[in-house]
Amino acid sequence: MQLCENMSRVSISQGKSVAARIWNEGGYNWIVATVIDVLDDGKQYKVSDIFSPEAESTVSGENIIAFPQKYDSFKHGEIVLALWYDSSGNEWTTMFYPAIVLGNYDSTSKILKLRYAGDPSIWFVQRNRIIKVPKIPK
Repeated sequence: MQLCENMSRVSISQGKSVAARIWNEGGYNWIVATVIDVLDDGKQYKVSDIFSPEAESTVSGENIIAFPQKYDSFKHGEIVLALWYDSSGNEWTTMFYPAIVLGNYDSTSKILKLRYAGDPSIWFVQRNRIIKVPKIPK
């Protein structure tokens, strides 16, 4: 079991979709992954990128959350992590990027208005492609 701040206790098991914080050449990044194996009673997880199954990583239980998450609300000005839409490939990437919440698309929508860090454009992104920035113990 993994307990995430402001989230209920969830079970993360083999085959589940998760957001995982992995190390690559440029540092740590959050990606959408599939759990390949649960190791050491849930203290470690072997995961693979959903688009590149050969890209496997082992991450600690502190660096993994169930995905997608269900949140009651996002606040205007809140910093989140959101998947990026690659218009050249006509698909969503598996890496999360920092963005700021500008508001809801409308009052009943499951879509948020975001501005990604370093991009002046306004993007409309479904809530199920967004996670709150997880707290990582030091």
